[in-house]
Amino acid sequence: MYDMNTEAQQLLNSILQKQLQDLTDDDKRFLRARQSYLNPIQLQTYKDFLVVSKDYSEIRLQVSYSDLLKQAKEMGYKGPKMKFGELSAWIDQHK
Repeated sequence: MYDMNTEAQQLLNSILQKQLQDLTDDDKRFLRARQSYLNPIQLQTYKDFLVVSKDYSEIRLQVSYSDLLKQAKEMGYKGPKMKFGELSAWIDQHK
């Protein structure tokens, strides 16, 4: 994988800070074009906007609920259990 230039990295970071419902068509195209830079949690979060082959997505999306919960607790989460997608979104919002 190649390093992303600073301007593209800043744009990606700003898109990742948005709520899913606030993503524009341009944001979604940008994510699709740069999906190789997304981590497994981000791939899961944005899977409805990405075009990935079944084999690729199964390999990249092997993030367990316990992994997410551990990461959230390390970030200070102390609330009740959430669903996988909700927990993933919480993590993204608190980075």
